[in-house]
Amino acid sequence: MKRYKLRLSPDIAAAIDAQVVWIARESIDRALGWERRLSKAIDGARTWPGTHPIDNAASARIGRLAHKLVFERNYLIFYAIDESTTAIELVGFRHVAKQPGPKEP
Repeated sequence: MKRYKLRLSPDIAAAIDAQVVWIARESIDRALGWERRLSKAIDGARTWPGTHPIDNAASARIGRLAHKLVFERNYLIFYAIDESTTAIELVGFRHVAKQPGPKEP
């Protein structure tokens, strides 16, 4: 079983870090657990990158195919697969209640 490399922009990393900090205001243990579960979900996408559905609306907004991973019913993770480099690139992360911007998945 081949694992794809992971690429993420500083903006995506900052959005994830901000969510960890927000959860940590209530409970550091809860934030660390959330971060571990998120890492495990992303690792699953790295192992089986084609298993999550393509989100057509998100793909249209960013101009390339974007897969959507729903994490714990409250967060959306969007990623693109680059077969030439055997990598997945996280192209979006947000709470389900937040609407995407015009160039965001």
